[in-house]
Amino acid sequence: MKAKDIITFAFAEVVQSKYKIEPVNLIDGLRYLNRMMAKYDSQGIVLGYTALTSPDDLVTVPDTVAMGMVKNLALILWPQYNIGPVNPLIKFSAKRSLNSMRAQAINIIEPAQFPATLPVGSGNYNGLYGADFYTNDQGRSEYLGVEDEQ
Repeated sequence: MKAKDIITFAFAEVVQSKYKIEPVNLIDGLRYLNRMMAKYDSQGIVLGYTALTSPDDLVTVPDTVAMGMVKNLALILWPQYNIGPVNPLIKFSAKRSLNSMRAQAINIIEPAQFPATLPVGSGNYNGLYGADFYTNDQGRSEYLGVEDEQ
């Protein structure tokens, strides 16, 4: 998806009509989009966004966060292009989509299992003086496959 698409959809949310978007509006929208995504990145919502220089650049985030970008950009653009109060549906949708973006940015790292070929090491015996290597419940290593087969 191009930045122009996200900016155009955000403008459509703000002006709610067939407003002709001028090139200067695209540049303003791009500036606000870059600032918004930099702010999210600094808050720990790391989605892989790279700053864009042209509205024709491709956006480097998953397609699943495009709606969140549109709604939150519309919320930012609202005071500049609409004199009325912010539409509560846009505000609600922007908040929900930001939470969705935050959930997609969290990476859960699973604990690694030690392979049965890894030595326990000096001082790490845990009362098992005859065990020189780590063992796991399945007798399998995540890295080498089935172990201890004769």
